[in-house]
Amino acid sequence: MSTVTLKPVAGFCVKTTVANTQSKVFVNVAYDKNIPPPTTSSADYTEWTIPVLVSDPRKDVDKAGSSCLVFDCIYNPSIKSNITQLDSDFRLFIIELSFQRIESQSGNTVLLTRTHIKSPNIKSKGKLEERTVTLPDPKPKLKLAHKPIIETIGDTNAEKSSLNSKPKSILKSPTSGDPSSVINQPSWSWAKEPVIGDEYTIALTILVPSLTHSLHAIASLDIEPRRVIFSIPSIYFLDLNLALDDAEFVALKRLRAFDVDNARAEWSVRKHTLTIYC
Repeated sequence: MSTVTLKPVAGFCVKTTVANTQSKVFVNVAYDKNIPPPTTSSADYTEWTIPVLVSDPRKDVDKAGSSCLVFDCIYNPSIKSNITQLDSDFRLFIIELSFQRIESQSGNTVLLTRTHIKSPNIKSKGKLEERTVTLPDPKPKLKLAHKPIIETIGDTNAEKSSLNSKPKSILKSPTSGDPSSVINQPSWSWAKEPVIGDEYTIALTILVPSLTHSLHAIASLDIEPRRVIFSIPSIYFLDLNLALDDAEFVALKRLRAFDVDNARAEWSVRKHTLTIYC
């Protein structure tokens, strides 16, 4: 552990509200080289830990003179190159991660709205102050790949996201313990779709009513020969384990194992669905 002085550099700012009071909240995403860079705990770089330091809330006023709260979320500058567009998946992921850490630090007394996030034309709300903090000793920097965390299909054109590695985990969930005990299980259905001759693919459709671009960016999906695990931290968890004696799986268990190597997933934010072809 070491004590350092942070001099955060502004990155971008987003505006939202507190869910139960509609009070305005500004979240500044900023950078400082003393914040540890992202690390991975998996050999295939699919599970990430991205350190972030969240400030205490401070009071300010907006352009109209109304009161608001401001939080600073400070990251290592190595993530900046992945935040290239206003609607990029990685940028949305960083926003969602910042919101989750703010909520966690407040003991869930501050719950932020995800449906009406705005991007004011400012790099930060208010001045980013220097602060002295105690941080873990820095680890070697890890360069992030210049590609989206997940590719989303469009509303009209089915751009397909390919899942060709095993296990097929998009992102490590920040929650701990048994996620099924604290979040909802989405409804799902399946169909046997013909391909060529006697060949077929198994189509699993998961209904995700709360799916947004920011939540989609932090979802995780694992596909195994007889099991599919889907999770959006703090919201949804679904474990389809065909090894279990469950009446829901009787007909599905009679089919072949899931085709892990050729599996693919289609995400539709407009339809609020995830369809897995395996």
